[in-house]
Amino acid sequence: MAKANKLIIKKTDGVTVDSENYLITTNPQTKIVVTANTDELEPDEIANIRWICSAFIGRPKNLEYHAVLKGKKIYFSISKAATGGGLIWLEAVAPNKEPTYKAPYGYFVNTIGTPSIDRVEWREYQSDNKGAIVKDKKFFGEGIQLHIYTSGLYGHDIEVSLLDKNLVYSDKILLLDKDIKDETNKPVKHFQREVKKLKSVKIPEIYQQKVIINVRADMQWIKEGKVLEVYPIVKPLLKDAKPTSFKDTIVVIKKREQKERALISATKSGNKPVKIGNIATDTADFKPCFYTKIITSYTFKDDEEKTRETKATIYDSNSSLKPKKMSFAVVAGPREGKRKVKIELDTDTSYCLFEQNEKLKHEGRVLNFSNIEDAIVLKDSASPAKESKPKEKNINETIFKQIDSGNEGKWGKVFGSVDVDSVIGGFKRYTEKSLAVNNDKYCKEASSDTEVNIGIPYKYGKNTDNERLKDLVAYIWPASASNIQQYQISIQTCRQKKVVLNIDAYPDIRWTLQFCYNTDPEEFNKIRGQYKDYKVRLEKVNEDAKETYDHKIDRNKDLADKYDKMSKEVKGNKAKSERKIKKFERQLKKASGAEKKKLKNKKNEAIKRKENLNKLQTKYKNKKNEYEEKITKHEKSKAKYQKKERKKANKDPELSKQRPDLYDFDDNLEHGISDITLALWAEWDRPTEKFEITAGYQKYVEMLKTVLKFKKIVDDIFGGKKEGNIDKKGKKYNSKNPKPKKKELDSTEADREKKLKAILGLFKLKPLMSVNIIPPSVALACSWHAANPKNSHQNEIGTTIDINAIFDPIIGAEIVLNFMALVEKSHPLVKVALTILELGGFEIRLDLTVSGVVFCKGHIFYNTATGENNIMPGDFKDLKDPTTDSPLVLGGRIEMEVYAGIKFTKKYEAWSYEAVIELNAYASVVTGITISGSVEWVKDNNNYPDGIYLNPILKFHGLTVTIAAKGKGEFGKVGSDESIAEVDGEVGGEYVVMDPYEAELDMKIPLGRC
Repeated sequence: MAKANKLIIKKTDGVTVDSENYLITTNPQTKIVVTANTDELEPDEIANIRWICSAFIGRPKNLEYHAVLKGKKIYFSISKAATGGGLIWLEAVAPNKEPTYKAPYGYFVNTIGTPSIDRVEWREYQSDNKGAIVKDKKFFGEGIQLHIYTSGLYGHDIEVSLLDKNLVYSDKILLLDKDIKDETNKPVKHFQREVKKLKSVKIPEIYQQKVIINVRADMQWIKEGKVLEVYPIVKPLLKDAKPTSFKDTIVVIKKREQKERALISATKSGNKPVKIGNIATDTADFKPCFYTKIITSYTFKDDEEKTRETKATIYDSNSSLKPKKMSFAVVAGPREGKRKVKIELDTDTSYCLFEQNEKLKHEGRVLNFSNIEDAIVLKDSASPAKESKPKEKNINETIFKQIDSGNEGKWGKVFGSVDVDSVIGGFKRYTEKSLAVNNDKYCKEASSDTEVNIGIPYKYGKNTDNERLKDLVAYIWPASASNIQQYQISIQTCRQKKVVLNIDAYPDIRWTLQFCYNTDPEEFNKIRGQYKDYKVRLEKVNEDAKETYDHKIDRNKDLADKYDKMSKEVKGNKAKSERKIKKFERQLKKASGAEKKKLKNKKNEAIKRKENLNKLQTKYKNKKNEYEEKITKHEKSKAKYQKKERKKANKDPELSKQRPDLYDFDDNLEHGISDITLALWAEWDRPTEKFEITAGYQKYVEMLKTVLKFKKIVDDIFGGKKEGNIDKKGKKYNSKNPKPKKKELDSTEADREKKLKAILGLFKLKPLMSVNIIPPSVALACSWHAANPKNSHQNEIGTTIDINAIFDPIIGAEIVLNFMALVEKSHPLVKVALTILELGGFEIRLDLTVSGVVFCKGHIFYNTATGENNIMPGDFKDLKDPTTDSPLVLGGRIEMEVYAGIKFTKKYEAWSYEAVIELNAYASVVTGITISGSVEWVKDNNNYPDGIYLNPILKFHGLTVTIAAKGKGEFGKVGSDESIAEVDGEVGGEYVVMDPYEAELDMKIPLGRC
């Protein structure tokens, strides 16, 4: 029986023969008649022909001879348990010969029936799969078995998901964790198993077509409810197959209570979602010329400048399903940021069905790059060539552009334009870049079937030469599926025909947003300092240093102009204050009594304001001088650089590489508190390219303020809608509705009217309480970019978001209780008495101030692909001290102050001299409390369910008492601006009655279950 085609199959209804693939296909229970070709055998040998007719696992080898089938002609049919597509090996073996177990010396046989999922059973977990049907409730943490009975699916895979009957939405599938001890593991939704022939539990002699899945009632399912009614949904992985739901076959899983039976721990650590079967259903799996493994990888520097490798096993015949399409994701840039991806294959092309045909054989053609427009296969990394242009005709001159520099050096000049289309106005500028010529050689054909390196660029615009702002803005969310650029590679062998491997390229662009409002710039600098990536960090910017000097000079000119303008504004305000002081001096000469006292206070306030404005003007002048000095310094440095480069150019054709800071964000922080500061920039083709989107936005803010001021002036001149031009009914004054003339009073009448208003104001009741809202204070630094998760070597790309923020406060309020208002309300005579005291120069205060704020501080990062973050398991556990290194701190603060004081102010005049005496005595008691806490992930704790908790810390601010008395006197001539004598003194001090202390509370506040 050494020759091929020694089997003759009788073609009857229900039997088809594929001679090319040596496959017999039958309908269920159809009789198959097979005759061995016995031309070269003797009669006694014919009678002793043995047959192999058996199902196999993996490959048909070492199968035993069938106990019944013997002789030249045999009859058999496939059992119901083996119906569905799983292959059976059939071979006739002559006496004294050995079976070959391969075509063309035998045939594969399969039976195709109607696929169906017949029924399911929940059984007790038992290693021999003979456990009884579950009749009682199970507890979380215990093991059970799911038995699934099928028809017509032998050798095929099924997908099984578990749901709770009480859940409303279909997406609420109970997730399967393959290893509960691995906190970085990503749970999945489905079990995946192969349908096999298994012996019946009740009748061992009978085989059944079924699947058995060991299920662990995962403790994490408790977040869906303390009592679950779990049922399966089963779907065959066949085209057009529909899932079958078994809502009536449930197992009740609940949380164990104290008095219930003991917990039977599961014998397995988790729910293994995928278990690849090895029953063959395709004869192509036995063809020569194949690969068993595909591994892809690429290396890159992460944001911490550490070289990291992302590696993925795309296909492994021992643990992966047969692939039709595969993909590998990379993050790449157009030039410096392009990625060199390595593809490794475990191939065997030593024998091929097309070995004799040079055009069709697969050796040297396993990898096919014909679907890719640009040449991306890296041939070698030769030493720099001295020729101005490469000799290779297949070099990709579109992606890796080489330009003749006019000398024999390796440097060339590339002139690229940046077209800026921005909300702040469009402009176009040309930059001169110094780029090292890339000497890597690229082509389209791979020289090896087992290992190849390719260069993957990402095009932002029409090509990889330059990008426009509108090209970049389109990638504001880098990891979006719509941003994927695919490089399609075809991998083909005799066994696997035209399987596609897609290299999915995501843009290597990092966006950074910095924002502060109502925040001290120094505080903002602190949060940026905690996370160094929020500082502009460029390792090698291919910009001529001359352009950088020009940029710095322009930048400092803008800042110098800004502070010069601010200084002039202060000067104008100072002139207003001087006019007010002179006005008050004129009025003081005519005033007397309480009115004179008020005018004196107003004059003093105006003087203080003038002094503050003097200081502010000095500050702005100093700032202006500081930036003018920087301009001079940069101009000198620029001149030195130009001189140095002229000398250097004569000796060395290479242009020097510099590391200029294109944008100094520290200078962009505006003066003072309560300013809005904003910066948004993009870094792409990292680390070489950067563009600051919001550069110069402050100029536009200032311009807008100027326009608004001008509008107000125009409104004032031409009678805009001001309150003074509208009568009480809201009607505008005009010729028909003239504005009434103001009644003119002589000076005596005016003084009398003012005094009367002052006295009436004193008799007016003071408010009992006032409430002030404390505005929020925001300091935020945020960046986002596409990235492979750090704790994952899987083929995943997500958007990594880094947020560093201080909200202190998020919101707050201040309440002031005026106890003197309560005293005034006690009796009308009390109000009269207090009013008389105030007219006599006495001012009494007794109030309680309570202020409260809620705040939040911290640094959080999150990856959208895996959910990886620094709060959930896998990252938080690595913190040195969860109390101090917590990514998030939440809290609230309450402060209270009781203030009691009396102030006496009196003015004496005699013999053209005057004396002003001011006495002030007060006592203040201040205390407060802060409750804050660090966020902590709790897992496998006997006292607390798994989840996120807040560890509270209590800070008592202590008790501070201040008792003080101040005295101030001034003696001089009436009407004189200069004092003859002044007295100013203070007694008393601050006393700490109780020291502040801090305590960590022995409790955890739950923030959420997981």
